[in-house]
Amino acid sequence: MYCYLWKYRVKKEFIQEFKEIYSGSGKWAELFRLSEGYKGTELFVEAADENIMITIDYWADAKSRSVFMENYKTEYSKLDEHCSRFTEEETFTGEFEKAA
Repeated sequence: MYCYLWKYRVKKEFIQEFKEIYSGSGKWAELFRLSEGYKGTELFVEAADENIMITIDYWADAKSRSVFMENYKTEYSKLDEHCSRFTEEETFTGEFEKAA
């Protein structure tokens, strides 16, 4: 199992819309599901600050995500551009493999 973590500072006026699009049943997950290697997404809200959220996207392996990005770069870019208005800050936190 392989995962990618992103941290966001969401603008207050977009919190609900952000949650809908970035949840495990949202638009990002819908796009990722075009890949057989996609395993799911989790969205977390920081307990002390509802504007801070993280997403964890799960993939079978790094290659699955890489192939997805090659095959769907146009769709990914369009959705990313649409969603850029929701956040004040977006930080890639890292790529992680499940420990044995």
